[in-house]
Amino acid sequence: MNKRHRIILAILQYPNFNNYHELTRIDIKSPFLRFLERMGRIPLVFIRVHSWFILVLALGWLGYHILMSLSLLVFPLPMDVLEQGYSTVHLASNEELLRISLSPSGKYRIKLRLEDFSEYLSKGFIIYEDNYFYYHPGVNPFALIRALVTNIRKGKIVSGGSTITMQVAKLMEPKERTAKSKIIEIFRALQLEEKYSKKEILEIYLNLVPMGGNIEGTGAAAYLYFGKPAKYLSLAESALLIGLPKSPNRYRPDRAVERAEKQRNLVLNKIATKLKVQTELVQTAKNLKIPQQRFKNSYETPSLIVRTQAIGPKFVKRYSIDMALQRYCEQSLAKAVDKFKINGCHNGAVIVLDNHTMEVLVYVGSVNFYDSIYGGQINCANIKRSPGSLLKPFLYAVGMERGLVTPKKILFDIERNYQGYNPINFNRKFLGPVTAEDALIGSMNVPAVNLEYELGKDGLSSFIRETHLSDEKRIKIDAGLSLVLGAYPMTLEELVKLYACLANGGKLREIRFFKDDCGRNEGFSVLTPEACFIITTMLSEIERPDLPQCWEFTNNRGRIAFKTGTSFGLRDAWCIGYNPDYTVGVWVGNVDCKGSDVLVGIKAAAPITVDILNHLTRYKDSWFKRPDKVQQREVCAISGEVAGPYCHRTVWDYYIPGISSNKICAVHKQIHLRKSDGLEVCRFCMNQSADKYYSKVVEVWPPEVANYLRASGRKIEKIPRHNPECNTINICGGLKIKSPLSGGYYALNERLDSQEQKILLQAESDTDCEPIYWFLDDKFIYQGSPDQTFYIKPVPGEHTVTIIDSRGRNEEVTFVVHKRLFPNINAWTTD
Repeated sequence: MNKRHRIILAILQYPNFNNYHELTRIDIKSPFLRFLERMGRIPLVFIRVHSWFILVLALGWLGYHILMSLSLLVFPLPMDVLEQGYSTVHLASNEELLRISLSPSGKYRIKLRLEDFSEYLSKGFIIYEDNYFYYHPGVNPFALIRALVTNIRKGKIVSGGSTITMQVAKLMEPKERTAKSKIIEIFRALQLEEKYSKKEILEIYLNLVPMGGNIEGTGAAAYLYFGKPAKYLSLAESALLIGLPKSPNRYRPDRAVERAEKQRNLVLNKIATKLKVQTELVQTAKNLKIPQQRFKNSYETPSLIVRTQAIGPKFVKRYSIDMALQRYCEQSLAKAVDKFKINGCHNGAVIVLDNHTMEVLVYVGSVNFYDSIYGGQINCANIKRSPGSLLKPFLYAVGMERGLVTPKKILFDIERNYQGYNPINFNRKFLGPVTAEDALIGSMNVPAVNLEYELGKDGLSSFIRETHLSDEKRIKIDAGLSLVLGAYPMTLEELVKLYACLANGGKLREIRFFKDDCGRNEGFSVLTPEACFIITTMLSEIERPDLPQCWEFTNNRGRIAFKTGTSFGLRDAWCIGYNPDYTVGVWVGNVDCKGSDVLVGIKAAAPITVDILNHLTRYKDSWFKRPDKVQQREVCAISGEVAGPYCHRTVWDYYIPGISSNKICAVHKQIHLRKSDGLEVCRFCMNQSADKYYSKVVEVWPPEVANYLRASGRKIEKIPRHNPECNTINICGGLKIKSPLSGGYYALNERLDSQEQKILLQAESDTDCEPIYWFLDDKFIYQGSPDQTFYIKPVPGEHTVTIIDSRGRNEEVTFVVHKRLFPNINAWTTD
């Protein structure tokens, strides 16, 4: 039941009007209620005597509204003009105008709420145009009679007697000034009063009233004549706009300054008294100059405006953009890219997020939106490109949550083969054993690929699925292990969203473009706060491009974490940096995917990112609080595992209790040797007195690592052969088959000579002084040292290769050989 129905029921229920005060508590500003309010001044005795008249009046009033409601069904109002035919105004967070888009009819017309206008404007229009606006039902009969008499005296139409509601009717359906048109206008005004409240009608009027040229509505006029929102118009500015509708083209300030000034002063004289404006203020307003030209319709943040065309509010879009910061970032990007143009790099993009609200503070989609040669109108912040190494931090975070790595845990940067896939580092070099921290900081490919291999189905691909950052095309991508190197295209928007997740303790939340977006944005957890803190600490140790050795001793550089990325072929340079408050993402490249030797993340994108973060942190240096569940412990400096009794050098390392591995260091081992011949002995063959033996601590690396270290010239102490007289088999894990791969698939091409098709047999051992024995399908085929290789001819079917050394250690792999009918240059590499 609406307010109007409640009034009617109140009248019918209390015809004697004993509860008049109960009736007036109903808050509705209708002509009838105002009539009753005026009658409230009459003594109640008189009203009781005439209660029958009140009842008849109420029934008549009810019948009138029923008829008007039916008329709206038969002759509906043009809603497209009243509620849809508006421009879209784009505003920054400080109400600065970014752009006014033309309405469907080619007008500048802004839909604002009544509270978005200054009181001078909203009240002044009523005083000047329709002083009885709140008292009539859309038509003022006295004004019509007065206008009729005036027109008869003058012998021509000089006054229409229109109310504000009638003017709205005329604006929504323009017609020639005839008697018939006036009757239609009156009818439409009554309909408008039936459908809309007085507040809504005044809003429509202020939004539709002509202001000269293609400007309609005081909201658009405020921006285009004064360069400010209608809410902040002064008395003089409001008076100028109030006087314009009398003759919009005659009083346009940009064409007729003197007439506009005279009309403004007339308005000031009329409205000043009722607005209770002091005489001095009125005189000051009269002395102010008239704007002599329209403000140019600006076009700030064009990429963002185009990006959000289909989302957000329809008429007034208040973005979260910080224009001062936006301009700083635009200049920083343009300045950097300008230096790269000589090297064939012409574009870039920047996004800055507020981590607390996920509001977009900066959105630069291209260096020059109007550059038609190098794709300036392509929004580079929202195109999918290879992210290079930017996904590696999330791989290491997943590895930490699975207990596989901690910052000081040793990973192996050595040459590996994953069924034909041989990852290499950016510098095409291998460093051998490295800490996880150094591997991430150095953006090494091989340790990352191997970590993804160890994680298996729980790796990076699973993490991306959990984030829901996929679409119909990308969900079909099966990048395999190359996923960690950038084989999954992403946008800058998606990447800053991911890195803001690290800053927000693992909660992935949607980015927000609009200031008025007050909906819940709690997001969902994809990482633990503990993993995020440790990863962030590791990323904060990356060498910065600005004063890399002493940045922490400067006054205007706060601590930050950042990661760079470079796509294959030097086509994309990326850098994402963050601290507790902000996340900054930068992409530099070309929209046509053309590569350039300057498109390296640390060289092209990192300086821009760090410069912006320095600008943001020049007055505030904050950092993340360590979660309670993140602890520190001493680990072996060589292996990164929990220090054992034979580890003589330790370092402190972050770890997550109950999750991080508690494995004791397996690199440092104590062995016992016989003094007489230096052979290794065990407790089963130490049958002489204790003074015949001595012990020492040695480093025992996995076979593949030991081979790499020896090949790279590093001196590794050899473990002597075990006492051949020992009858006990000492089994340990220092023996491994490198080729063929376990589960490998080999294709036999029948069109090639069998001599050209062979399978490599290769082993790795922690010692090269003991022979190993090869068996194929349980048949002995070869004996040699661990560093020797040989080949076998493939036979279709499933086969098993086994190796055994003199200590009894063994390794076994199974592989399959298939026939292939057509030539393939990769016939003897695994798929």
